[in-house]
Order: sequence, then structure tokens, then C-alpha cells
Amino acid sequence: MAAAHPPMTSLRKCLAIASLAGVVLAVHLWIQKERNFSNGCFGISVLQAAAQPGTCTDQRLDQFSQISGMPTVNLAFTLFSSLSMCAFGSLVLSPKWAKRSHFVGEAIAFLAAPAAVFLLVYPLMKTGAYCALCMASNTLVLGICGIYLACRRRLASKPGPHVPAQTERDAGFCFITGLGFAFTLLAVVFFLNRVGSWEGASSPRFESALARALPNLIDRGSLDRMRPVGWHSSAPPLDVAEWANAAPPLMGSSGAVRVFAFLDPNCPSCSQTFQNLTTLARENLNAVSIHVIVRPLWDHSVLQAQALELAKQVGKYEAMWQLQLRRSSRRGLDWSAIRSLFDELGVSQPDLKARVDATRATTLNLRSRAVAAQINSTPAIYIESRAVASSNRDLAGLRKLIEMVKSEKAVATGVKAVGHSAVR
Repeated sequence: MAAAHPPMTSLRKCLAIASLAGVVLAVHLWIQKERNFSNGCFGISVLQAAAQPGTCTDQRLDQFSQISGMPTVNLAFTLFSSLSMCAFGSLVLSPKWAKRSHFVGEAIAFLAAPAAVFLLVYPLMKTGAYCALCMASNTLVLGICGIYLACRRRLASKPGPHVPAQTERDAGFCFITGLGFAFTLLAVVFFLNRVGSWEGASSPRFESALARALPNLIDRGSLDRMRPVGWHSSAPPLDVAEWANAAPPLMGSSGAVRVFAFLDPNCPSCSQTFQNLTTLARENLNAVSIHVIVRPLWDHSVLQAQALELAKQVGKYEAMWQLQLRRSSRRGLDWSAIRSLFDELGVSQPDLKARVDATRATTLNLRSRAVAAQINSTPAIYIESRAVASSNRDLAGLRKLIEMVKSEKAVATGVKAVGHSAVR
């Protein structure tokens, strides 16, 4: 009678689970790196207003973000994906191919082990900073190597003949594990990382992607018109009088509906938001006023915020925003780059550096007031005192919300007029 499936099948199942966990971890790390770890290393902390030395946001760690020109997070995703395929192959393939699949996975894991040890130890020794997600990924690679060593020691790398009942159980395990992996990955991507709320040309909205995929009977415009809009209910109301005084209208009319936009010049999504605001001001010239307020999230954005404050004083505020957003960078702009922006705007004075330095107190004061108002991310948009939900920061969502506020104001004005008539 054929021998039963080898006793170390449980270890190969552990390999499959650990590899899939690595894929989820790599995707989570990928998204957090794209967001500059603005919610802490694990993406679950309160939004941080500035880089935190010694943590994921420490700029000294950027030098370890690539290996031979390839981003380490991309390599981690490829590594764990390959290991998971090999682990599942060793469970459900025929004995000959199961053995080969196991040995391929083992070779991949052992080849990756030196890099994992290097990335686990050297950055901490060299910089004194560490990325918790990166350390978890590298530790998981070493853990998978340990499981392969245990398999080799106990001869689990030599699968015996498959017993049909056992093979069916392994197939059932793979199906259930794969289903759990899919739900976990979706939860991490859409709920923890809130990918559906991303803005900008590099990350098109879900509704727009859906509209392109559906037949022409449902076009993008119809889908946008059907979409409900709403407010960020958990955000505290904005003190409209305070911020209207802090930043006069940049675009539009000084009356009507007031829109406040808090932007960081190095925020990846703020450039698209600025374009949307410009379009809104052009469409509603006498019905909306746009207040754009610099809110530096990171310390390396403070110098640019000071330059914007000076540009406001010399009447070049909007133009300076446009230039800085086109040149946004993860590390920010240095003084020489900022000086060249002033030259482009025709503002070249011998005491320019001193004048920019003189705006630092005002810039830091605005930043502190924004933190006190719990404005800890960008872009943050308020229409009057209410915060716009992140899913409605696109042009179509803002249009609908502005129309909603205009209708509310019209109703309130009508009620007041009726009240005055009744009194008379």
C-alpha cells in the first residue's frame, strides 16, 4: 500500500501560511511607504505632523530603500509571492513536482536570507533608526528559512506518494487558506490603508475606473451624478472666522461659499487638489471663495511654507503654489531651489533669504494652530465649517457639496426673510 503523505505536511502548511502573511505585509509596507508613513510605521497611529527621528519616517533610512536599484518593498512582494506559490505547489502537485517546488522555495528563501539579515541589522547599527514593518518582513524571511531547515532535518522535503484522501484535505486547506488570504489582503488594502480614498492622477477613483469598465450605458458623468456625497463626521468644525483672517481668498469672490484647503507643498495628492480648486474658482467665480492655507506636515516642508508666506506678502502666492507643487519632493526643496523659484516669479532681492527667515515664526504659528484644530493630514478641505470626506475631495464631489451648501444658505436666507416680514 502506498505510504501516507509525509509527516511534515504540517510544516509545509506553515510555510504556505507564513508566505501569504509575507505578501500581505509587503503590500501593507508598499502602501505605507507611498504615504511616507504618515500614520506611523504600522499605519494605525494618529496622523503625524512631522517626521519622527528613529522611526520609519527618519530620512536616513531612505538609503536602504533599494537594492541594486530595485525598491526593497517590490523585492519583498516578489519574494513572498514566489515562496507562497512554491509552498502551495509542494502540497498539491504530484510527488515529482511537489519535491521540485519545495526545493525551489528552499533555494529562494536561503538566497534571500543574507539580504534579510543585512536589512535587519545594518540600518539600525548605521543610523540608530528602524522601520518596524521592514523588520517584521525580514524577520519573517528568516522564520521561513527556519521552517525549511526543520523540513530538511526531518526529511519533509521528500514527499511520498499522495494518498487521495490526504490530497483532497491538502486541496481543501489550500482553498480555505487562499480565501482567508484574499479577505485579509482586501481588509488591509481597503480598510486599514483606505486605498479607495486616494486622490490624484496616479490613483484614479474607484468610481472612474468602474465607469470605464462598464458599458457605455453607464458613463462616468452619470456615475458621478448618482454618487452620494457627505462630510467627514468625526472631524471637529472649523473656526471659519479664525482661518478666513489667517488666509484671505486666493481665488474666487470674497463672499458666497467659503472653501478652505490645507495643503502641504510636498503632499503627493495636493497638486491634483489645487487643480480642482482652480477649476472650481473658474466655474463659480462669484459664488465661491477659495482659501488655500499652507499646512506643512513634515519638517522638510517648513522652508517651502516660509517661501509661500513671503510670496503671499508680495502678491505671488498662487504662482508660488503652482511652482512648488510641480516640483514637490519627498525630501523637500533646499534654499537654492526655492531661490530659483523666486527668480522665476521676478522676486529677486539681495535680502531675500533674510525675508524668508523672517516668516518662520508666522509659519510655525499657523502650523501649531492647524494641529490644535486637529488638521493632521493633507489635503484637508472644509466647506464653511464642515470637513469634506476624503472620498469626496475630487472635482465632482466638491461641486455637489458646494451646491448643497448654496442650497442650505438659500433656504436659511428665505426663512430669515419670512421671519422679518412676520415681525413687521
